[in-house]
Amino acid sequence: MHTKKQLNNPVGPDPNLFSRSWVAKKINRSETFVKTNWNRDPYEVKDQQRSGRPQVLSQQSVQIIEDMSRKKKAGNSRVALEILKQRGKVVDRRLVNHYRMRMGLKPFHEIRKPKISKKNVEDRLWFANYMSNWTEDRFLNFACS
Repeated sequence: MHTKKQLNNPVGPDPNLFSRSWVAKKINRSETFVKTNWNRDPYEVKDQQRSGRPQVLSQQSVQIIEDMSRKKKAGNSRVALEILKQRGKVVDRRLVNHYRMRMGLKPFHEIRKPKISKKNVEDRLWFANYMSNWTEDRFLNFACS
């Protein structure tokens, strides 16, 4: 630990008091990191170039997503391919999905028409009631004919 004499020195703190290696150990970073950021202004913030695909789409790409969302069989992968064809920009299908969710769109699957209509159900019910009173001999006679 440091003494009061070292901290209250009128000339200033001892230059060897905080070494770069000591600071690196305390903040769990490498000495190279401390060396590069030693004299940097703590309030200076730089926006660094980020790798990877963009998380924000242009208005043209958003328009393509909206147009393709009105069509059948326009999944996220197909929309991403369409953006690649029209604009030459690579967009991930998950980003397309995020934009669709933000627009309030949800996956929709068309409800298929039931194979048995209401008339078929009524006819089957009538036939079952009609056959329920038959005996086994009468049914076998009807089935063989």
